Amino acid sequence: MAARIKSGVQWLVNAFGRRRAQSVARAYRSQIDPQGENGRLILADLMRYCGANRSAMAADPYQTAFNAGQQDVFFHILEMLDLSPSDFPSMLMEQNHVDS
Repeated sequence: MAARIKSGVQWLVNAFGRRRAQSVARAYRSQIDPQGENGRLILADLMRYCGANRSAMAADPYQTAFNAGQQDVFFHILEMLDLSPSDFPSMLMEQNHVDS
């Protein structure tokens, strides 16, 4: 049985084809190293900017949709880097370190 494809990877395959999707995923990983200082700073910044550490819900439904879209972009980047929300605690610590 084939391994289940993550939704972001499946989106890439549908949009670009399998070979191009693999190249795009490799490009993400070659440009953002989540273990490196610069990569961690970028991810902490994107997490805050995209509101990934808070609820997307707002009083205005259009604002809720906008917030959810921002979060979706961040989660797509995480998926391309083979990261998951379980990696958030270390990213939150990095963000708090940057803030202090």
